[in-house]
Amino acid sequence: MRRRPPGVSSTDWLVSSRTNGSLSGATTSIVGSSGEALSIETTALAVLAVKAIVAYDESRARPKAPGTLELVVDGHRIGDPVAFGVDMQGAIDLPVIDELLFPGEHTICLGSA
Repeated sequence: MRRRPPGVSSTDWLVSSRTNGSLSGATTSIVGSSGEALSIETTALAVLAVKAIVAYDESRARPKAPGTLELVVDGHRIGDPVAFGVDMQGAIDLPVIDELLFPGEHTICLGSA
């Protein structure tokens, strides 16, 4: 499996994947795959690892203080501010913005209201 070089953030390392979404650079695998099978196995393991990290974080995420969040896309506030308390656990549900993200550049801000 490809190792992250020292001094390179995990995010930058994952973003440096191929344009088709697969990860490159692996030289061996648990089952001895090579070629395209190695690329598929490496990418699948990376996806499973990210899913496990997100699930772990969601199960333990708790705010340290109460607050309110607002989502702003291209300078326009989307929906109402979302309040949360210290007793909340898991993800904070924000408005869905996929229909606003047509091709091109966008500015997305998440801040306290």
